[in-house]
Amino acid sequence: MAIKFVDNRDYYQIFGVTRDASKEEIKKAYLNLAKQYHPDRNPGKEEWANSKLKRINAAYETLSNIKSRADYDAWLASMSQPHVRQKPRKAPRSEAKELVNIIMQQDWPWWKKFAWLGGVSIASYVITKKAIDG
Repeated sequence: MAIKFVDNRDYYQIFGVTRDASKEEIKKAYLNLAKQYHPDRNPGKEEWANSKLKRINAAYETLSNIKSRADYDAWLASMSQPHVRQKPRKAPRSEAKELVNIIMQQDWPWWKKFAWLGGVSIASYVITKKAIDG
């Protein structure tokens, strides 16, 4: 499941509660912030208040749902761990050659083969080959 987070700040920080806060504590903090940033209470700053309220609503929506909160907590935990970046696996030469042969044998128009084979690199090869072969 993809998690969409509206704010870079920790949702618990937005509400000023700890990560082990109860549902009631979160709801109380939400209601206080919702009142504070409601557009009717901020005349002349409606756009600013609306953007704040959107963040507050997104945070509450996540933390008030048990599954969403568990997913969010897991995401926070994963963000605190160092990540190891893996290098992408390159296909062995034989696999790449086989793929080119399969694509070239298809009864497709030239432009479709061109697109499948990566366009520019194949085009430069074909142009060079035609120039050499005549």
